[in-house]
Amino acid sequence: MKDKSFMQNSAEREAAFEYLDAGLSSESLNSSPERKRAIYGAFKSHYSLVPSEQRRLAKNRGTDAPNAGAAIRLKLGYRPPLYFGELLAFFRDRALAGVEVVGEESYARTARMVMPDGSGVFGWIRVENDPSHNELVLSMAESLLPATSMVVARVRRMFDLDCDPETVYGGLASLNTIRPGANVCGTRLPGCFDPFETCCRAVLGQQVSVAAANKLAARIVEAIGQQVHTGVEGLDRAWPSAQEITAIDDLAGTLGPLGVIRTRSSVIAEIARMAVSGDLRFDALADPVEQMNALLSVKGIGPWTANYIAMRAYSYPDAFLEKDSGVAHALPDMTPKERLEAVEPCRPWRSYAVVCLWNSLSDQVPKPRGEQIL
Repeated sequence: MKDKSFMQNSAEREAAFEYLDAGLSSESLNSSPERKRAIYGAFKSHYSLVPSEQRRLAKNRGTDAPNAGAAIRLKLGYRPPLYFGELLAFFRDRALAGVEVVGEESYARTARMVMPDGSGVFGWIRVENDPSHNELVLSMAESLLPATSMVVARVRRMFDLDCDPETVYGGLASLNTIRPGANVCGTRLPGCFDPFETCCRAVLGQQVSVAAANKLAARIVEAIGQQVHTGVEGLDRAWPSAQEITAIDDLAGTLGPLGVIRTRSSVIAEIARMAVSGDLRFDALADPVEQMNALLSVKGIGPWTANYIAMRAYSYPDAFLEKDSGVAHALPDMTPKERLEAVEPCRPWRSYAVVCLWNSLSDQVPKPRGEQIL
C-alpha cells in the first residue's frame, strides 16, 4: 500500500522542514522553480495552506503569543493499521497534570519549542485519529507556527507514524512462541514529545509504580515548571528545561521536600548538565546507541533506564527491558537472562517486542515499570 506519510517524497519533506527552520522566510524557495512547486504542493496537500499563508499567520500572530488563539490543523499520514487507542491508554496512564490531558479520543499537551536563534515559542497541541484517511489530525496554537516543522517531527515520532507495521510484524514472528498472541500487526512505539522531560521522568520512575512516578513529576512541574497561558483547561505548565534545572544551585534541596530522593535529584541534575553541554543530544541526528552509552556513564542510570529512554526519547527500535516488571509478568517462567535470549530472534525490533508484551497483559495484572531484578 502506498505510504501517505506526511509528504510522499523524503526530499520534499526535508526541503519543507528546511524552509520552516529558516524562520518562515522565502530564501530557501529561491533555488529552483521545481523545488518551489514541490514544497507548495506538499504544504497545500498536507497542511491545507501554502507557505505564504503560514508566513502571514506567523507574522500576524507573533512568536510569543501567550494564549491559545485559533488552531492550525495539519494532517499526518501513516501506514495502517495503527491502534490509536492503545497509544492513548499508554499516555493516559502517564499523563502529567498541567502538561498533558489525554481523553478517550485525543491527546493534548503544552508545547515549548526552542527556535534556531535560541528564542522560545509556547502553545498547545492536540492529536486525534482519522482512521478513514489513515491520518492523525494535529491541531496546534497559531503561536507555534514558526516551529511547525519541529512540532510535526515530534508528533510523528511520538506516535511512531513512520513505522512500517508489516515489516515489524514479520520481524517479531518468533514472539508468539514465547507469549502466544503477543505479536500484533500495527503495534507502535509510544514515543514522547519532549525528550528531556522523558529522561527526567524515567529517572523518577526507577523502581516505583507509574502512579507514584506521576505524582513526583506533577509535584516538580507545579513547583518549578514554567507557567504557560494556553487558554486550554488543564494545560498551564511546561516541564522545566535543562537550562532551568542547571540554574538551580541546590536541586536536591529543592526536590527533596517534594519526595524526590537525593540520588534521583543528582541524576536529573547530571542529565540536565549533559544536555546543556552537548554531552547528551536530543536532535534528530543523535545516535541512540551513543546516547545510551552516555546515559550509562551517569551514576544511578542502569540498563533499564538507558534502554527505556532510548525506546521512548530516541525511537530506538531494538531496546529490550529484560528486568522490567511488566515484561516479567508477561514471561513469568523465565529469568532475565532467559528473556533476553528468547527475544534475540526479534532483532532489530525488540523495542516493539517490549510493547507487544506490555499490551498482552491487557488489564489483567498491574503494569508497574521499574529497574529491578526479577
